[in-house]
Amino acid sequence: MLRLWAPSRWHYMLAALGFAVWILIAIVAPIFIACFDWAEIQRAWYAWQGFNVGMLALAASIVAFGAAQLKEVRAAERNFIAELPFLPEQLSALTEYCDGCFATLVSAWKRSKKNGSASTAPLAPAPPELPDKYREVLKEIIRFAPRDVSRYLAVLLAELQIHNSRLRSLRKSFEDQSSIVVPLTVMDYIRALGVIQARINHLFPYARRETLEINVSGMTLQDLGAALRLGGVEISEIDGLQDYLPAAVERANRKFLVDPEDVLGKASNA
Repeated sequence: MLRLWAPSRWHYMLAALGFAVWILIAIVAPIFIACFDWAEIQRAWYAWQGFNVGMLALAASIVAFGAAQLKEVRAAERNFIAELPFLPEQLSALTEYCDGCFATLVSAWKRSKKNGSASTAPLAPAPPELPDKYREVLKEIIRFAPRDVSRYLAVLLAELQIHNSRLRSLRKSFEDQSSIVVPLTVMDYIRALGVIQARINHLFPYARRETLEINVSGMTLQDLGAALRLGGVEISEIDGLQDYLPAAVERANRKFLVDPEDVLGKASNA
């Protein structure tokens, strides 16, 4: 996605330094060079007149742009504060969704381990549906949140879409006699769902304002293990899952979207 460049605080500080140098050279220095001779001072200022007018116009433009940018920042902060109280409710709803998905996936793993796709009976328990309002709530928070928070939520939103698509595809595979469901595939889905639940767990303190920032690369092996156990997964019973968790944590922590807004359109169309 194309992003428009916007000046930061350091750019404004550099501009202020430049204007300070201009004032010293073009305004203050002639006073001392002319030894306070008013006629000489006026001649020097007259010689600098065109440049000074341009610098004043540039300064006025920068001040106006900075004021408009500050207004946008303040508006985004107000919108973020207004949207954030809805986040804990949606995180709880997503946790319920993940609980249902864990139950479905553990059942699917046991069934694939036993007889693959020998039976076309539907998955039991049936895969749950994603909560109704979570997309809009997360999308609005992504739009107005600080960049690290919006990036974290964008990754979570994208992973939820991917997981939901995988779960629907898995359900169709079990109902299709010609499809073969490999236990390793289901184990990978369980691992991915554990990462999603760990991300959700990581968000709860921030959503409740118990902390003021999110450590976007702070997932640990203990966090992932706790998320899986919270979903009722006995890690030792799933072949290969324990060995795969360290790599899953490393990959989850370095996962990065180039731009949080890249998922906004996808989320709204999902």
